[in-house]
Amino acid sequence: MTKLKCVVSAIWMVVTIAICYSTYGLAEENKKFLETINVFFLILGGFGVLLSIVHQSESILLNNKQIADKIKFDKIENSFKLMKDWDNPSLLEARKYTREIKALRTAISDDALLKKIDEDIDLRHSLIMTFNFWEQVYLSIEKERVDSKILETSFKDTYIDMYDRFKVWLDLTPNATTQSLRKFKTKWSS
Repeated sequence: MTKLKCVVSAIWMVVTIAICYSTYGLAEENKKFLETINVFFLILGGFGVLLSIVHQSESILLNNKQIADKIKFDKIENSFKLMKDWDNPSLLEARKYTREIKALRTAISDDALLKKIDEDIDLRHSLIMTFNFWEQVYLSIEKERVDSKILETSFKDTYIDMYDRFKVWLDLTPNATTQSLRKFKTKWSS
């Protein structure tokens, strides 16, 4: 029996004794015992109902805690899945092109970068694939499917660096994805 049920039972017992004692003292002389027994059984029925309500409340609270724990666990699992996806072979291959640009970025102008992206279909596909991944991370955070602190710790610097590196290209492709990416940059920059 839980602590709450013990407390409720003890209080109910004290109240029952007090009411039965009071009933015994107030009842007619020849009906004292019968009236006291009637009141006792009425109170006992009420106690059953009350104990049932307490049990249901405890069950609901325990169930809510288990659900909250499950949601927390799932968020952590989803976070680690995204971290694992970052090293997925196809995304790893796509990132190869963005790393090449990172090495050259300080030496080439925005126009030269845009020209290179326009001419190199593999680089363009690499950017699309990589920034689609970042959009997935952003939407997962926004929809609270992941633990945002884990992902921020893992990805913040990498994302901000990539966003800044290709900002000129992202600004030329205004769509829902780039709007999400801009919001994401703002969120992680603050």
